[in-house]
Amino acid sequence: MLVSDINSEPTIQVGIILPEDKYKQVRILIPEHERNKKSKNSISGNIDIKINKQGLTANKQHFNEILLSSNEPNDHLTIYSVPVGRGFHWGKNIDVQLIGDIHIKNTDGYITLINQVPLEKYLTSVVTAEMSTDCPPAFIEAQTIAARSWLLANRKANHSDFDVCNDDCCQRYQGVVDIPANTKRAIQNTFGKVITHENHICDARYSKCCGGITESFENVWSGQPIPHLLSIVDHPEPNEYSDKIDEHIKNSPESFCSPKFVLENRIGKYLGNVDSPDSYFRWNFEYSHGKLRALLNNKLGLNIRRVRDLIPLVRGKSGRILKLEVKYIDSRNEKCSTILKSEYEIRNALHDKFLYSSAFLIDIEKDKEQNIKTLKLSGAGWGHGVGLCQMGALGMALNGSSADEILNHYFKDTGLTKLY
Repeated sequence: MLVSDINSEPTIQVGIILPEDKYKQVRILIPEHERNKKSKNSISGNIDIKINKQGLTANKQHFNEILLSSNEPNDHLTIYSVPVGRGFHWGKNIDVQLIGDIHIKNTDGYITLINQVPLEKYLTSVVTAEMSTDCPPAFIEAQTIAARSWLLANRKANHSDFDVCNDDCCQRYQGVVDIPANTKRAIQNTFGKVITHENHICDARYSKCCGGITESFENVWSGQPIPHLLSIVDHPEPNEYSDKIDEHIKNSPESFCSPKFVLENRIGKYLGNVDSPDSYFRWNFEYSHGKLRALLNNKLGLNIRRVRDLIPLVRGKSGRILKLEVKYIDSRNEKCSTILKSEYEIRNALHDKFLYSSAFLIDIEKDKEQNIKTLKLSGAGWGHGVGLCQMGALGMALNGSSADEILNHYFKDTGLTKLY
């Protein structure tokens, strides 16, 4: 999107309950003074909105659609049991408090709930959902500018019925939160600012932890290379392991996202409220052959009797495996193989929910007959690794870097522009 396309604060539509959630009912707490805009009758308190043959029902009243509005933080609407982390290992349901307009409709027999809200109010929630308000101001500023840039560059890219959803495939949006004064100031300092390259608003991707080297855009999503989303080394100084992926993962160099800059016993202080403290920089998983076989059969719909090998075919510069061959013996005792063709497929296949990243080394222990006994994965980072590394940006901010320095580090050859 061109910089000239935006000259005032937009209002955006955020999908909160999506058709793929397959909700037939949603409970909403509505303040007493709120009124259904499609009816003369007020609906308030805890309301169960259900799908039926007539469309929607609330308090035994029938509606084609339901429109609600709440523009004051103290009079927010509470939506119960909203899915977050869809498909990820930390997926759960949470209650969210929303202001702005709420549009509820029937989409092919399932509830769709959309929140229409000014962009800057939306960003306040995104920034404090992605990471906590305890993060230093420089990080908050950098994250806010990146989130604003990403949204304006990607409206409706993932969804056709609204601009973005509330979840990680877009950006985390968990409604109204209490924000301390220093965080409010940091967000307000960025009002209307975006990252730009040659008069275009940048697609400013970000992930939780790159693991020491960020990944290039084209290795994760289809498309041509993007100049400001090329792989970079996330270290303060040149590193002898940067071109040797095995050594890079084994030796845990002192990257901005490493425990040298973000102490592991302090990570929980800085995470968003749906994340769990864990080893984001380096991690390990171990599977028995039985567990591995069950995982692959379940996730890939195969009929594996015995797994023969896992072979990385293509790696990105960050060490993320982009193509992985799975060799196996099927139930008819025939040798077969299948190829996982993206980091997303690989992460989905090798974990009950979702593997932290596809940047891992494979260590296979075999028995005397050369059958797999155990599979060990030694991994780096959490997420796709493209663009801004949130843990690395946090490490830079904790060590005195400004928001401008953080953004210039992760998005090369870019500048900042104030749109409104």
